Amino acid sequence: MDAEFEQEFINPAPMHGVQENVAPTPAAVTWTDITEFQVYAPEGGTTLYANGKQQLKVRVSIRVKYKGLATVELDEQTLSTLTLVDSGTGTPLINDRFNPGDPIGWRYALERNETFKPLPYQGPIVAGVEGTKVYSRDFYVSTTASTSILLSASVTRSDGTIFYSEAIKAHGRVTLNSTPPAVYLPTQFQLALHGKAQYESKNIFKVEVYQLRLIVEQHQVDILKVVSVYPLVFLRKSSHPDYLGYYTAAYLKGEEQPYGWLPKFEMPHVQAKYHDSPGAVTFLMSYAKKGGDSQIRTEHDAWTLELLDMYGNTHIVKIKATEDSPPLLKLSRY
Repeated sequence: MDAEFEQEFINPAPMHGVQENVAPTPAAVTWTDITEFQVYAPEGGTTLYANGKQQLKVRVSIRVKYKGLATVELDEQTLSTLTLVDSGTGTPLINDRFNPGDPIGWRYALERNETFKPLPYQGPIVAGVEGTKVYSRDFYVSTTASTSILLSASVTRSDGTIFYSEAIKAHGRVTLNSTPPAVYLPTQFQLALHGKAQYESKNIFKVEVYQLRLIVEQHQVDILKVVSVYPLVFLRKSSHPDYLGYYTAAYLKGEEQPYGWLPKFEMPHVQAKYHDSPGAVTFLMSYAKKGGDSQIRTEHDAWTLELLDMYGNTHIVKIKATEDSPPLLKLSRY
């Protein structure tokens, strides 16, 4: 680091300049200069949904030396002070996940939430710092904001002096972009009849299997969770001479959703695991026998499900049954 660059690094713009604690604790300074201080997206993508759930990986890499001499090791205490900073305000990001009611903004966690996936990315990836005595820390950023953010990093030396990466000309800052949570058209959801389940009992004549998928640009966006279902079981009466009526329940990953107390209904839950398809919701439509214990005293016009996808976005899907006997399940466009 030449003298001019070194002077610029430890004396950047006033808002984000080196800061010293009013009463620093006595400690031996183990390093004096920063030779590399980068903030970048190691997986390439810099765009994420503003749903507070999806995360984007940001890596901070640093290398230090002592009084212009050889590169030296960075102690664990100093490494733990590495954090992300909003370059526009100079405010460090909050280390926490979003909860309902939290203010709109940007946050990070130090562990990836494997539940949600980053957006697919194809393009160049910024190479990080390489070589000996390079120290890195990964941050998993999420947002509920509608605007982008320019991120830098800070590190606090043992004597209380704070250094900012934005003083570095190359990769000292990175811009992350938010995009509104995805809203898909009913035509992008596909509901199809997949045939019959091998199930018959005293109360059930047969069971038919449907599956619901979300297909976007010829690729499946996995459905991770059925957040809510209303009504819990979809009911239709029957004019067919052999059937009392039809009732349908939703399953994901081969497991039934919480239905509560359902008197006079035999549920073919055991069949769900044999008809599970990753990323899809399975529906089992039971044909209730006349003379059995089932009671279908009412009908439902529509069935509403709230779904959570692999990127952390929620969607409302409405399903109706045709007037045929037996009926067919169809996606509602309204």
